[in-house]
Amino acid sequence: YRPTLWLMLMTLPALALGQPGDLRGARPQVRDGGLYWQGRPVYLVGVWVGSTVSTDPRLYKPDIDGDHPAYAHLLSADTAPSLGINSAHPPMSPLPVSRALGWIPEGNTDGPRYEMLQSFVRGLGGLPVTVDCAGISHFSGDKVPASLKQVSSGWHGFVPLCPDTPEGLGVYEAYWRDCARQIVEAGSNAIIYELFNEPAYNCRCDANKSLFSHRMAARYGTIAAANAVWHTSFPDFGSVAHMPSPEQTPGLWCDWCNFLGDRYVEVLQAGKAAISGTDRRPLLFTDQPSIGTTYLRCNGID
Repeated sequence: YRPTLWLMLMTLPALALGQPGDLRGARPQVRDGGLYWQGRPVYLVGVWVGSTVSTDPRLYKPDIDGDHPAYAHLLSADTAPSLGINSAHPPMSPLPVSRALGWIPEGNTDGPRYEMLQSFVRGLGGLPVTVDCAGISHFSGDKVPASLKQVSSGWHGFVPLCPDTPEGLGVYEAYWRDCARQIVEAGSNAIIYELFNEPAYNCRCDANKSLFSHRMAARYGTIAAANAVWHTSFPDFGSVAHMPSPEQTPGLWCDWCNFLGDRYVEVLQAGKAAISGTDRRPLLFTDQPSIGTTYLRCNGID
């Protein structure tokens, strides 16, 4: 098990107040910037659970108090209270979608690991769960069609596919829907879905650049007005779609970054819709932003 910043930040208030409250079966909602349940603020105190470690019959055994009875069994709704935690953050497997697409050969251990992960999630029972959808990174390998990959020279392992074409976005939506299916079929008490981990989105595919040029035409009206702001000399908005690198033009670069922020929100909204179509409970959605995110702002993210 690997503690994350999320775990550490959530643990601090709990340490000050003693053991976290038992939230099995609870469905906290956001109010005033925090989570509330039955009129009181609550904290989800738990662990991110690695998809490989979670299939081990024992938890990671710490040097201190490693003989505690809770460490003789897999983390579950029954063992969590004795560990002083009230939540978990399990990753959802990409295996069903990978099987359907047929791009990546299935390993001998993939099927058993998937089944054990499902068993683990069922064992979490009523614990409030934050669902990790970062398994989309599985589709970053060389077996994936190049035409579906994000066109970006920077690292983008957790946003490997281009979401700006129906085919690429369709893979994301299929994975998000299957994440929700795994959770619902396991009877898990999902509260939050994490749509992306450390997103790096700066896709410069032809579809995205074409959409950018159309949105700039709607914004500025005439290419003369756009050129005046950008200090450029494009003959028309169609030529904007063929720009080699927007960062070479500071004014245009600012518009490009704002455009990426808008597009990323649109992708998140697609994820929210895909999940909500399967898991119909009141839900919260988030991502785990990266400090190195290219776009300057993310319009509409709250």
